[in-house]
Amino acid sequence: MFNRFPPVRDYSSLSVRDLLDARSAYHLHLAHLPNVVSTAIGKYRIHRDDWHATHSPREPRPENVEPVTSEKTLYNTVVQPWSWPCVLVFVRCWIDRVAFAREPDQMVPRALFLPDGRVVPTCVVRVEEQDAPAASADTPSFPRGLIGGGFALTSSLQGRDRLGSVGCLVTDGHLTYALTNRHVAGEAGEEIFSVLRGRLERVGVSAGKELQKKPFGDVYPGWLS
Repeated sequence: MFNRFPPVRDYSSLSVRDLLDARSAYHLHLAHLPNVVSTAIGKYRIHRDDWHATHSPREPRPENVEPVTSEKTLYNTVVQPWSWPCVLVFVRCWIDRVAFAREPDQMVPRALFLPDGRVVPTCVVRVEEQDAPAASADTPSFPRGLIGGGFALTSSLQGRDRLGSVGCLVTDGHLTYALTNRHVAGEAGEEIFSVLRGRLERVGVSAGKELQKKPFGDVYPGWLS
């Protein structure tokens, strides 16, 4: 009896921190490869036609079933419960492994090795670049009806609009309040608006109550500030 060397790797225990560390360490190197568009973290994507798309690794691939080596995209791949955590590498063109024989340094490595011994696998996916106008980051998203946590609020002071959002709804047992930023709520009695069904409508007035900065230990007794 002998132990196999190197041992078969099991990446299922990798954490998000492991993936982020590997991506951070290798992103610059991968970005310099002419075919690489971007990187991300996620789960390993399996080609829909591959054996392991419907069979877990506990079911060995039959000898007469060849692995699928054709290009993988976001549309012809699936993520299964047995998909490993990995660093996703998006490329412009799918190049067969044999083609890298002349320029092996241009190939995306199958695994990323960190100095402390951690090993993180990669998953190469082909994407198509499309010219499209970028959405404006300045356009706020308003609700159509009910307002709750995360919805946008606005108020006006001296001809300037102040934008914020609802943090959450709270109650004192008598009235319901929407928590928001102090620069939006303003002084007591200040009218607060939102855009409902495409129209600017008043949704309430500022109660004048506010909570300023407090030491962490005062808010969460027993925890170090």
